[in-house]
Amino acid sequence: MLTLAPLLLALLSPENLVSTLTLHGWSAPQRLDALDEAAGALCERLQQPVDPLTADAHIRFALERAGVYDAQIHPLLLRHGDDEDVKAALPRLIGRLERHLPPTHYGFATRQGGARKITAILLIHRGVTLNAPLPLKEKVGEELKLEGRLAPGYQAPRVFIRHPSGAVFEVPPAQAQPSFFFGLALPRRGAYGVELVADGRYGPVVLLNQKVYVGVGLPGVPEVKLSAPRMLVPPTEDLINRLNDLRATHGLPPLARRQALDRVAMAYSAEMAAARRLSHTSPKSGTLADRLRAAGISAAKTAENLAQGVNAEAVLRAFEESPGHLNNLLMPTATHCAVGQVEGYWTVIIADRPY
Repeated sequence: MLTLAPLLLALLSPENLVSTLTLHGWSAPQRLDALDEAAGALCERLQQPVDPLTADAHIRFALERAGVYDAQIHPLLLRHGDDEDVKAALPRLIGRLERHLPPTHYGFATRQGGARKITAILLIHRGVTLNAPLPLKEKVGEELKLEGRLAPGYQAPRVFIRHPSGAVFEVPPAQAQPSFFFGLALPRRGAYGVELVADGRYGPVVLLNQKVYVGVGLPGVPEVKLSAPRMLVPPTEDLINRLNDLRATHGLPPLARRQALDRVAMAYSAEMAAARRLSHTSPKSGTLADRLRAAGISAAKTAENLAQGVNAEAVLRAFEESPGHLNNLLMPTATHCAVGQVEGYWTVIIADRPY
């Protein structure tokens, strides 16, 4: 019987992190200076209290400043007094990894924060290699080139852009798979969201998600933005209310609920929670189309958003930061939606005239 206790007690070493991953059956990831830089910045931020609702924003902020735009990030941020704390934390990180999204690169940093240490570990799955990174800042009217190559196992790359107005557009490729080329027009001042999605073995995967600031200054460190108080409602209803508020700001009609659609969403959230796996395709229930068909539901058009989050506010914020997910929520012809939530695993189904 293999025991990892001696190794875990000496975790505060990048070499031991890699050894632990390989002992659990993962290939050894490559260490990146840029990820080390981002991990160090997170350690500095953790020396002060960080609101849980802005934790993801702080991670993205640190990655953005380090020039890392991979979308599949697995962080472990830990305040600890000794390695016994780490012994319990590392399995949580490894347990979040998915076999179809293996870690390819990592960053590691440890700082002394008073009487306790602060450690940040960033694992990423890199499914796309760019010929040149997109700039963080750009001039108004410039056309950017997004070109590179997909990793084996990915196909059908597509790009979504969130305009400063909040509208989302899909950019047709000039060349696609496995090498791709997209021309991105950024005609006005503001922050543009750029997201590259490709199809993997288990459905669509966001591989790149970054912002380009056109003719404006870079934002500061994320801060907590308090939303207006809401009446106490179930989490799923809270998300639907927030989603309909979002659609209203874009001049779109609200979405109704249908009990049969709700059951499909809730059942899939329960399935993901049991498997501890976030994926659009399941070996048990198949794809969204399979799940709807099994429930006897047809629709003119459907879309599915998945997330892990602490509450409805955090989940909607994550969707808004992803142009592809936001595009689904703002489907103009959609008439109905359903939300399922089990142990922090969220399923959102958007449908056009389900019957």
